[in-house]
Amino acid sequence: MAGEHQGTGDRRNGSNGSCQGGAWVRVYARGIGWSNWVYHASNARIDVPSGNPVTQSQHKGCQNCRVYTLTP
Repeated sequence: MAGEHQGTGDRRNGSNGSCQGGAWVRVYARGIGWSNWVYHASNARIDVPSGNPVTQSQHKGCQNCRVYTLTP
C-alpha cells in the first residue's frame, strides 16, 4: 500500500564520474529476504513495506559486475 514503507533502497549514478553504467540495487528486508534487482539508467529505488526493516543493500554497476554489499 502506498505510504506504508519502512524504508527504501536508493542508488544514484552521478553524471560527472567515470561510471558509464546504470544503477543496479537490491535490498535485504527482515521477514522478506532479498528483493529482485532493480535497474534504472540514472537511479533505482525499492520501496519496502512497514514492519520489514532493511538490514543490507547490494549495489553494482552492470548486470554481471561485482556486487558490493552494504550493512548499516
